[in-house]
Amino acid sequence: MTNTAYEQFVCLLMDKLTKVVLTKPDLVGDGDRSRWIEDIKKENATYKHGCFLTKLSTTDEKDLDWVRAREIESLLFDTKWKAISSKRLGVANLGEHLSAELSSMILEK
Repeated sequence: MTNTAYEQFVCLLMDKLTKVVLTKPDLVGDGDRSRWIEDIKKENATYKHGCFLTKLSTTDEKDLDWVRAREIESLLFDTKWKAISSKRLGVANLGEHLSAELSSMILEK
């Protein structure tokens, strides 16, 4: 396989598989959030897979169960990030998206 063919293969694979996931939106300051929202909206419009935001548990929240962690995540997104499509917010939505993508890829084979 030549470099050119290999590079084409890698680009095709990246286009099919690469997802942008931002994991610490709670650390974005109030003054910077509008710029982040604008960039994320551009990302979602420009790229096939767009961008997802998830809130991972902080060190203080590490002992929370899944349900409580998702409640905290939802509260953050409902108050500070609601300008972004709700389909792009949260661990559960990311999981659903990845599951659908994997199922689609399996069915293609």
